Amino acid sequence: MKNTSQNPTNEPPGAVVDPFSDLPSVDVGTLQAVFPSPADDVQNASVGIESQKLERRATKRQYLNQLAVSNAAEHLERLPDPGESFHGVMSGNFHAFAFLPAIIRLAACPATEVHIATLGFNRNNTLELFDLLDRGDVQQCGFLFSTYYRSNEPETTDELIS
Repeated sequence: MKNTSQNPTNEPPGAVVDPFSDLPSVDVGTLQAVFPSPADDVQNASVGIESQKLERRATKRQYLNQLAVSNAAEHLERLPDPGESFHGVMSGNFHAFAFLPAIIRLAACPATEVHIATLGFNRNNTLELFDLLDRGDVQQCGFLFSTYYRSNEPETTDELIS
């Protein structure tokens, strides 16, 4: 009898096996909401709107360390070519969100659309994102965050939704 415990897929040694090939699909439409969302009513709010101007008045000013943006731009050096992507290890002298203003700086033009998906986002990054939107450096932003983040930062997530 052949021992298959070390190779349960019976693939030849060194073969690439997709560990996700047997996972069942989940119909996300059947999942119940974890949190009541004020955004439920505005999921498709932009449908049919020809033009819209959003304006936010500063109620509190915070000065951000722009050295992080310079460090991110220095490490990025250039924008990727079409079809190219960059992957890197961060040394800790800037945060990941600093890449957005660094990319805008390197591109020398506003970002027409930005899509952010994250497990967490801090208050300073939120303020910086709002500042980029207010200045027109980011013209439109979609934001996807985790329920974990929502449960730990309800005030900030409410601001991002509104």
